[in-house]
Amino acid sequence: MDLDANGNNTQEFCDIQYKRFVAPYGEFWCNPVWDSLLCWPPTKASTTAKQRCPFVDAFDTT
Repeated sequence: MDLDANGNNTQEFCDIQYKRFVAPYGEFWCNPVWDSLLCWPPTKASTTAKQRCPFVDAFDTT
């Protein structure tokens, strides 16, 4: 189970945040994804989602 700084289950938060998302009729969308660090929103096919990386104490970026 992954927890955020407030002790919340972030996988669960991600699931709840986009639970009711329905792609517009006739459009193709990628599903929301929790990657163990960020919650990625539903994203229209053939587009790119971008987010800033959060600061994570003791995370080695090299």
